[in-house]
Amino acid sequence: MPSITLKRETLLRLLQSVVAMVERRAVLPVLGHLLLQVDGGRISVTASDMQSQIRAHADLPEVVEAWSATVPARTLLDLTRALSGDEIALSDLGERLQLRCGSSRFSLQTLPPDQFPVLEPQAAIGAISLSQSALRQLLTRVYFAMAQQDIRPFMNGVCLQIEETKLSAVALDGHRLALATLITAHDSVHDAVPQSLLVPRKAVLELMRLLHDGERGDVAPVELSYAQGYLALRFGEIEFCTRLIDARYPDTRRAIPAQLPHVFRIARTAWAAALQRAAILSAEKFRSVQLRIAAAQMTICASNSEHDEAEEVLDIDYTGQPFEISFNVAYLLDVLTHLTAPTVQLAADPGQFSALLTIPGDDAYQYVAMALRG
Repeated sequence: MPSITLKRETLLRLLQSVVAMVERRAVLPVLGHLLLQVDGGRISVTASDMQSQIRAHADLPEVVEAWSATVPARTLLDLTRALSGDEIALSDLGERLQLRCGSSRFSLQTLPPDQFPVLEPQAAIGAISLSQSALRQLLTRVYFAMAQQDIRPFMNGVCLQIEETKLSAVALDGHRLALATLITAHDSVHDAVPQSLLVPRKAVLELMRLLHDGERGDVAPVELSYAQGYLALRFGEIEFCTRLIDARYPDTRRAIPAQLPHVFRIARTAWAAALQRAAILSAEKFRSVQLRIAAAQMTICASNSEHDEAEEVLDIDYTGQPFEISFNVAYLLDVLTHLTAPTVQLAADPGQFSALLTIPGDDAYQYVAMALRG
């Protein structure tokens, strides 16, 4: 009877790392399970939804006989979380997995391991290395502009654009576009053609959950590699793999307006707070707020069908001609909430119903929002 013993906190950490990938109403029964694999002195736990998978691994205190089993994901997590002992013993009983901790013993029904859908991409054609915080910040600056269940597949994710000296992330939903760029160094590039990797929405959100956002020296870097139709990342004890969206991404450079006539700067947090207050009284359907720009000040106006009105005045850095422009307030709040810069810059052309929001002195971020008409 193959078995292992490991710290309860170790098993709990592995389960918590991967269980979010498991669908609560899985199409196939095996997708509600985790694949446990013991190989020599290491245990790995894998979750999959057939499009993406997460594998977390940890070293065992001793080398043991190799074995594998599938086990109901949330049942194992709930049991591990509820137990109070320091160590847990797992034993493979063929069609069942036995779990022992102190005087407690549980037996869980398993499925054949060969039914578990493991993603196995081809050999990588390129790879880069970067810090976890850098990749997480890159995704944080654009992910909110992804579409949800759009009929155009390329909108339902983030496009990672890999070039020799930089990594860019782009997201768009037809009403707005977010572009962030990171200067990086390639560990290896085997294909001189620039790569555009369309990462699905769920995979993007999982990566943001898994990546550390701090600059601790003990946080492992991300080894990012890509193959035909797949993206794989390794960092710390995590291995993440996802199928890519099979679609052609549009040329986003053509969507970024140039030489907009009106440009002003404003304190980000003050603007976001004022917009949040105005949003309370904005119309539910369009969530429209109007920005009236004049010398050194912005007036934010909102109203709704109940004839409630909001008006608030903020100081801005602007010396041009007065103009007015309206936006869906959510489009502005999304970007202002996910940036950390103290000051932001907005360039607008009311005649073209578009605006470009950037960070002063930082050419690596651009956010385009379509204005409301009428």
